[in-house]
Amino acid sequence: MIPCDERNGTVILKDATPDIVFLGSDQIWNPDITHGFDRVYFGDIIVNAPFRAASYAASIGKKNFTEEEKTGFAELIQKVEDVSVREKEAQIMIEQEFGKKVNHQKVSFVIEAVFHLFGIISIPTACKGNSYAYDI
Repeated sequence: MIPCDERNGTVILKDATPDIVFLGSDQIWNPDITHGFDRVYFGDIIVNAPFRAASYAASIGKKNFTEEEKTGFAELIQKVEDVSVREKEAQIMIEQEFGKKVNHQKVSFVIEAVFHLFGIISIPTACKGNSYAYDI
């Protein structure tokens, strides 16, 4: 189990050295559900080594952001190096509204992870509310 702490809304994973942190999926970027944008869902965590943040099948669950939400999302999405979403509307919005390109490629449109059979058993190792860190 990876020890977890929280300071000022930032999750700190003690003794964690991930190469990549996957973010996803169901409506993690819907500020109506997450009570504003939760920075953890954009990879704003503290670990003991540099890492890449990548979303997989992230979902927004709404078609439009308020002006305030647009400002917050525009800042936070820049922290996510590889972006994939499961809603076509979200793909279009992120590319057009926020000009997000990942490694000069478009935002990927993918199916929800539950429809894949990875053959991986993962066990929750740390948590913050409804957020979990997994050792795989």
